[in-house]
Amino acid sequence: MFCLLLLVLCAEGFCSCFGTGKCICRFAPSTGFGKVPSGKHELYFGEPIGMSKPGYYIVLGNYMYDDKVRGTFFAYLPLSGNEAEVSFMQALVSGYYMDQWKADTLQAREKSIEKMRPQLQKACKKKTEFPEELVALMKTFFERNSMSIVDGWGGTEEGGLHIVRVDENQNRTFLDVLHLYYLERWFEPKELIKDYFTLYKGVKATLERISGVCKVVCNGYECSLEGF
Repeated sequence: MFCLLLLVLCAEGFCSCFGTGKCICRFAPSTGFGKVPSGKHELYFGEPIGMSKPGYYIVLGNYMYDDKVRGTFFAYLPLSGNEAEVSFMQALVSGYYMDQWKADTLQAREKSIEKMRPQLQKACKKKTEFPEELVALMKTFFERNSMSIVDGWGGTEEGGLHIVRVDENQNRTFLDVLHLYYLERWFEPKELIKDYFTLYKGVKATLERISGVCKVVCNGYECSLEGF
């Protein structure tokens, strides 16, 4: 009933729309819009993300202008308990859009990152405890089959929060949420999606704990890990 109410309110104009009638944000069934950055994880740590074990696979992309920590966070949280395995993959070039200079620089820096994998494994992969109330809220989203919040074209551009739940039978369900930047500016009144804000901000605060001890510094084509 709650999700149905949100759909009605969204249709009534609580999301911003262009003159074409396409809304910037909309609610949609959680059918897997998010893409888990397995390739990026393999670049940094030498191992892909398999998503074979039951649990919650969480991806948080920080790529907007107001993100103090820019890059991709990944976490695996078992179906029971609140201790997660967290990884951080820092962005190697600034900005979201790619030109030829950035593409060349990124390619060179990725080769530098490959040489740093032992240090990255040590500094940028940690076990982190999620607050119990945050874990309970996450479970509630999946128990009630909550809608995803995506843009008007069915995607979640420039990062955002993506969660894949894998059950004991390998069935997958999904939750994708637009970047917090858009949630804060385009949804009125905000009370209608209070739980989405609480989930997003809680996950963001928990995952960003790791970034203080995992800082990649790049100069030209070469990168190094601060403190190593």
